[in-house]
Amino acid sequence: MGFDIIIIEIPSEITLEYVNKLKSKALKIDFETSNSIFKSSNIELEDEEVDLNIEESDLFHLGEEKLKIRRSIISTILKAIDVVIAPRVGFRKRYGSKPICENLSYFDLDGKTYVASGGYKSSYYTKSINAYNYIKILNVSSIMEEDAGSNNDKKD
Repeated sequence: MGFDIIIIEIPSEITLEYVNKLKSKALKIDFETSNSIFKSSNIELEDEEVDLNIEESDLFHLGEEKLKIRRSIISTILKAIDVVIAPRVGFRKRYGSKPICENLSYFDLDGKTYVASGGYKSSYYTKSINAYNYIKILNVSSIMEEDAGSNNDKKD
């Protein structure tokens, strides 16, 4: 019985350009990487239609299960970006209340920005919270690894 919590560092400055960059990186995740993410994330995946730009020759040797895993991983990461990262676009440059995202908490600590979520677990009840899973897949996929703690206004 207990409460699972996850906290990851996110960039303090988030722009639309940055969100689009993350989505582009997500769409480029290959089959091997998606399978590794699937095995290590241990979360329920969303299975929405995502255009994977697959070569016809790949369809024969990959199989339906690997295609489904890749499509689900990419779909879940894209949704995670929309739910966890996108609401922070332009946050530092606007006044008013913080972005309200169900089951998410954003905070600054020692000059770094973090996002947190949690879920309650017991022997007879497990409540899986989507926000927790979205943060987890962003962490496991390492899609933001080079960006956390950096200033996103820098040009690549």
